[in-house]
Amino acid sequence: MFDPDDIDWLALSAPAEEPRFDVVFLLHDRFYIGDPNDGAEIADPSRYVPIASPGTDSVLSVTDVAGREQELALHYRRIIEMAAKHRRPFSQIRHYFWMRLILRWRSGETSLPWYDHWLSMTPLLDWLDSAGNGQHWYDVDQGWEMLVRRRSTHFFVREGDGDGQEALNIQVEREPLLRSIAPLRQQTTAAIAMLTEHLGADVWSAYLYQPNVRFGTKDWSPHAKPKKIDRLK
Repeated sequence: MFDPDDIDWLALSAPAEEPRFDVVFLLHDRFYIGDPNDGAEIADPSRYVPIASPGTDSVLSVTDVAGREQELALHYRRIIEMAAKHRRPFSQIRHYFWMRLILRWRSGETSLPWYDHWLSMTPLLDWLDSAGNGQHWYDVDQGWEMLVRRRSTHFFVREGDGDGQEALNIQVEREPLLRSIAPLRQQTTAAIAMLTEHLGADVWSAYLYQPNVRFGTKDWSPHAKPKKIDRLK
């Protein structure tokens, strides 16, 4: 693992221009209907059914949700309806609702793989907003680690595999990165609020440990016979 007190790596950091944070919804274009404990079935394409997904990408940024609210909400409704049809508890489908925090810059990006829900992302964003000169932030989890240190007008970001092997070492300007955080908070919470309204439950703000979640609104039930609609009430 990285030594959080080590500063020698700072001299080797490559500049990364136009930094900004992004939050994306991880989208799925198919739903697994086989045995969740059978590796052979999991590898069998015939054990999946297609799901309509907003656009053709596997992710949708919260910055792009505006104008696509209907598509995104219907995408998640179809997942929930499919889970109800095949008697899947929420504990077996929670990965269909995961999000991801991404640090982007002009020539690249890196994602924080273990931050699946909004409240798992905010501690880092809060720290960046308040970090004093010389302070550091560090996290490690299952084959991944990240060390961030503020030095004057820059943040230095180091990412690795959890065993001390470095995969990324960049420095970004502090001010443009911080400017990206406030609108990102607003866009993310607005998108989650919209989805919660259309699905009847919030499964994006925090990790839910309970095996089941009650979905549904006065206009929609996942247990009702599916209707061929492309608009929400």
